[in-house]
Amino acid sequence: MYPFLKKSTVVRTLPIIDRFNVSRVARGKKKSSQTKKGFLQVWLSGGSLNSMATKNQTWNERRTAFIARHTKGQGKLWLANGYPTNKHLALISWGYSPDPKGLQAFLKAISANNRNISDYVKM
Repeated sequence: MYPFLKKSTVVRTLPIIDRFNVSRVARGKKKSSQTKKGFLQVWLSGGSLNSMATKNQTWNERRTAFIARHTKGQGKLWLANGYPTNKHLALISWGYSPDPKGLQAFLKAISANNRNISDYVKM
């Protein structure tokens, strides 16, 4: 229902997500009361999203619910300066963008620093 972005696209966006301190739980920067690791740590490391479940939901179900909540009514995806909004960055933190072509164009325009998936997962 919500297609996954390429992992490399998400990784290229991480410096911006870090800079704006968005989605701390999804990035594993803040402890979750429900899970031991954040979504990005599991997904970027190649872990099984189906096996990473809480008591009541798989990661795929959690991801779908998060995206559904945050795309309801859509809202702005881009700021006047051309950067993604915090809401858009949060969606990217869950491997989704309603505007993947726009995101690719943005990343190309700013030449975001590339990061290796393995560097991020070790956090």
